[in-house]
Amino acid sequence: MNEADIEERAVEVVNRDAPLNLELIERHRRIQNVREDLWNVSQEECGHPGRFRRITEFRPRRGFLCELCDERKWKYILQCRRCHLNVCEDCRRNRI
Repeated sequence: MNEADIEERAVEVVNRDAPLNLELIERHRRIQNVREDLWNVSQEECGHPGRFRRITEFRPRRGFLCELCDERKWKYILQCRRCHLNVCEDCRRNRI
């Protein structure tokens, strides 16, 4: 991953996870944090070694989208703590 890809992915992750009314300063802080995480991961391939956390915050009419199978889940999604990849339970078990 080059710097432009890391920046693009960091903005994508923050836009995906942040509330709509997030202040600009907080949005920039979150983008910087995600960028740092992704930069560390880009130095090596993320193997998602048991580092997934369950995201359950309620998202009316949006739900959660798996980035591997594009299936929408309504109760929760799993997110890699290192690279911020969102995956459903099925993809976590069978594709990663």
